[in-house]
Formats: sequence, structure tokens, C-alpha cells
Amino acid sequence: MLANAKEQRAETLERVVQLVRENRPADAAAMIERFTRRYYQSVPRHDLPGRSAEELCGAALAHWEFIQ
Repeated sequence: MLANAKEQRAETLERVVQLVRENRPADAAAMIERFTRRYYQSVPRHDLPGRSAEELCGAALAHWEFIQ
């Protein structure tokens, strides 16, 4: 079950990163992708299920834009 949760988390993160790539200019996408991966690296695993990739991407991008 733990492996399945890790796989699901990894798949969700990949979908989030793909949305970043699709919605940000190529010159900024790589840096935002690194930020997004680190942003979600320390999020407890119970906080991600039930949230869409779009919602998670939006949260990361909002925080990225705030710190800019």
C-alpha cells in the first residue's frame, strides 16, 4: 500500500509539472518546475490525495508568483 501511495504521489507530481511546462514560458518553466518539485517534496502524503493536479499546480504557481 505504501508503494502505491508513493507511486500515486509521483504520478500526481508529474501531472503538476506537466501543467507548469504547458502554462509557463519555456525559459521560466525549468526554474518553476524545480521550485514545484521542492515545494511538494515536504508536503505530508495525506495532504495530496483528493486534490487535482490543476489545484496543486495553481497553489505552487501562486506561491511562486508571490515570492517573485
